[in-house]
Amino acid sequence: MSTKRLGYGITAVGVTGALVSVLVDFVGLGDGRIQAAQIAGILVGILLSVFGLSVARFVPDQPFDIGNRLKSGWIRMLNLPVGVWFMIGFVIAYVCLFVYPVFFNDSRRIEYFYRFLPDKFPIGLDMNFTLKYVKAWVTTGVSPYPDSHYPPLTYILLSPLLLFSYPTSYFVTTFLTIVSYLLATMLLPILFTPKKDTSLVVLLSVTGLFSYGFLFELERGQYYTMAFLLALVSIYLFHQHYEFRFLAYMLFSFSVHLKIVPIFFIPMFIRDWHDWKKNIRRMVGLSLFNVMLLFSLGYKNLMAFIDALMSRVEAPTFLWNGNHSLANFVFNFVIDGYGLLSENTLNFLQKNAAWFERLLLLIVALCVLSIIVHLYRNKKVGFNPYLLLVCTLSALIVPVSVDYTLPMLVAPLAIFLVSERNLRWGTWNRLASIVLILAIAISYASLLYPFKYKPLFLNNSFPALFVILVAVALYYFLQGRHKETLVGDNTVVE
Repeated sequence: MSTKRLGYGITAVGVTGALVSVLVDFVGLGDGRIQAAQIAGILVGILLSVFGLSVARFVPDQPFDIGNRLKSGWIRMLNLPVGVWFMIGFVIAYVCLFVYPVFFNDSRRIEYFYRFLPDKFPIGLDMNFTLKYVKAWVTTGVSPYPDSHYPPLTYILLSPLLLFSYPTSYFVTTFLTIVSYLLATMLLPILFTPKKDTSLVVLLSVTGLFSYGFLFELERGQYYTMAFLLALVSIYLFHQHYEFRFLAYMLFSFSVHLKIVPIFFIPMFIRDWHDWKKNIRRMVGLSLFNVMLLFSLGYKNLMAFIDALMSRVEAPTFLWNGNHSLANFVFNFVIDGYGLLSENTLNFLQKNAAWFERLLLLIVALCVLSIIVHLYRNKKVGFNPYLLLVCTLSALIVPVSVDYTLPMLVAPLAIFLVSERNLRWGTWNRLASIVLILAIAISYASLLYPFKYKPLFLNNSFPALFVILVAVALYYFLQGRHKETLVGDNTVVE
């Protein structure tokens, strides 16, 4: 069998699965409405079709022996490093002895250090809230708006979870979140930086498993990690396996419609900043595709979604220490300055809070744009770990962002650190770079713990994220602009 025939075979399976899911009601096997199982079949069918067409049309045609591939895969698995098997055993114990008793206990609430998390009863509150509207739409066609504010496609993508009732649905969500986290923080950083020392990847991934932000996400039943995994996979496919770019565009679009914040990763879908024609065509195509997805529940629901979203923007919520967005930080900081400012300084900030917020936004924008401008002016191409990290930090800082989004930082930070080698370019340059790395390390480590146990001036995660953003941008111009760039599967030293 050739790869072309295999691709068309996968496409045929995907198309057949999607058609069967759509037409099942016409043969008397359904109840006349599209149900969760059908939606799951349609989504899987579409993804298989796109993947199969990518294999058939863009992968070089060559013999494909399934038996030999399975045999070689088995041999590769047996030859995995000892550390990989140790990590698998660690994860098994982590799930059995930590996740199960803490999150899956009969009390239906988190059981851990007292008030370690701002927990709610019953556990999985956010997931239950969202699935309530998903169920209402799937079973009765009732619009989720204006009570909910997620994009229309969210209710389609999450509808397969209706195949399970609570608490099973929470167990499934938790399992998917843990798997997504491990793939995003361990597998993908290794794929992005092949043939590099992966000890830091393992360190960050393991510490993140026990971090306050990740445990908070599990407790709430949130799915930011799943959405981030889709975005990270799409970036990897786009840069390292360009033949699967259309699958990458689809996965990225799904991530944006699950959680809007992945839209901040749009600069990662540029390979050559001087190829204006392709870049404009790609951005226009992605924009049109995502606009089309907004109509997935119909025009009326789209208008209702826009109204609900505007109401949320005009009357922001989550104005508490667990929201590390820039706007929320300024809102709380100007109240008392966390006890760090004099009365005159505090009065000045209170009168000019809007300008203070704009100044911080300007610094965030400059950190991102300075790297983009440098990439453009020096004709750099391919994947850039600095740009990925600053885009992630922008996604965490600019929109409303509760602390359960903090696990998004682990993988980009790991990729950034692994891509680094020894410091160079003079004594003072090295000393400055060391200070910046220490600032990044201390700031990141501080994010692993809940605000309850930190000093008042570290009560919000924004300052730590802001320090990391500025430090990464400065480090880029001290060291990173001379580092290597990943182009496809190749490493180019610059």
